[in-house]
Amino acid sequence: MKLDDLAIFVNHKITRRGIAKGLISVQEDLNKNILEAEKNTVKVLLITNLEEQYRHLMKVKQIIKVEIWTDIRFLMINKAITPGEITELIRKQLEIDKDLDRWVASIEKAISANR
Repeated sequence: MKLDDLAIFVNHKITRRGIAKGLISVQEDLNKNILEAEKNTVKVLLITNLEEQYRHLMKVKQIIKVEIWTDIRFLMINKAITPGEITELIRKQLEIDKDLDRWVASIEKAISANR
């Protein structure tokens, strides 16, 4: 997954600005959410039950769309990341979302074929 790229990008961009603005807890929360999404992604790869795989992928999508973007929005409002960096983050998030959608579609197809 490209979650590592997203984490590296965000952490690199906000480290100095975030420290200066006292946003360390937000950066830590963002990293925690990215790790949680990655943990669920690994579970999908290890589990053979299609319904469980689907459930974990939905959890990843929820973490990315709600938890991670809440933190990023907060960082943007507090000027820890710039509008240009937000554009790059959106591009990276769209790539991740496309990969997840393809993965979900293949699992949905497999589930419907098994019924």
